[in-house]
Order: sequence, then C-alpha cells, then structure tokens
Amino acid sequence: VGKEVDSPSLTTASRRLKWIPIPGCDNRSFSYYTEKMSGDLACTYAALILSDDGQEVTADKMDALIKGAGVSVEPYWAMLFAKFLATKSVDELVANVGAGGGGGGG
Repeated sequence: VGKEVDSPSLTTASRRLKWIPIPGCDNRSFSYYTEKMSGDLACTYAALILSDDGQEVTADKMDALIKGAGVSVEPYWAMLFAKFLATKSVDELVANVGAGGGGGGG
C-alpha cells in the first residue's frame, strides 16, 4: 500500500467515483460528499469500478482511485478489501447478493 499506480483508466475511474451519489445526501458540492463518504463505502465503490473496468482489484489500485477522486480514507480500508477480494471476485459477490442463508431446523 502507498505505491503510486499510474494508469489512464484509473484516472477515468477516479472521475466516476467523484460522481457516485451517496445515499441520504442531496445535491451538494463534491467536498460535502468527500467529508461524508466512509472508508468502507469508498472502497466498495472503488472495487466495483475497477471490476467493471476489467482490472484486478488490488489495494494499490483502490488507493490510487480513491485518492484520485479526492476522497480521504484510513489506509487500512483498501488493504482489508483487497485481502477479502483475493478470496472472492467482485463479480461472484455481486452475483450472490440475493442468495439466502441456510434454513432453520425445526
């Protein structure tokens, strides 16, 4: 974490992250959104954007995308997300979002 990842597609992705509406927020300035966006929300959006772009979701790329969007998050968030996403792909998680848990016995 902390490496600079220079990629034209990350620059484009950072622009996409800047304009994602945050639930519960009305049309206010971007600085208002960056103050209200939590680390987990920023990493979630970054992972979705990277996956949608067909890129590998890594901590370095998420950090670069989030910083490029002007969002400040604690440095551990991207590392946590990257470790989790090393075991499951974003596509797999999105596809199974509606999967139910086990049934109750009884």
